[in-house]
Amino acid sequence: MKWFLLLVALLACQASATGPIESADTWSFIGTGDTVYVVYVTQINPPAQYEQWYREAEACSGRHGDFAGVKWFVTPHPFPGVGGKTTYGLWHNRQILINADQADSAGLIKHEELHDILWESGWRPPNKPDSLMTHADLHPNPPFGLCTDGWS
Repeated sequence: MKWFLLLVALLACQASATGPIESADTWSFIGTGDTVYVVYVTQINPPAQYEQWYREAEACSGRHGDFAGVKWFVTPHPFPGVGGKTTYGLWHNRQILINADQADSAGLIKHEELHDILWESGWRPPNKPDSLMTHADLHPNPPFGLCTDGWS
């Protein structure tokens, strides 16, 4: 969790220091423990298909979000996540980061969009320390799995 928060904090600092990121390549550090990685990201305008998938995830979950408020970023390579697991997408604070090779994966995109929909509709994970947070705490099923084409 901490490594992702660092990534998002750096993206937010980049955006606030220079105004909105349009299409210029930027980079951020992410890391877990003593290991730090550089992730290159580019802000994109989401394809129209992403809004359709957002609407499908809203309908499936019975909740509503705000697609227009999401900032989208792509990175050219998968990146290491918690426990060294390869990560293809992340959501935090209205920002979604997707690996470019997975940019047309309905399941992955809906998965990250569902995080946004849940957050915007008032859902919050349990209040406990990051070290005790589980995958299930952050991915209630349903709607994850059911509304994300199998991605959980």
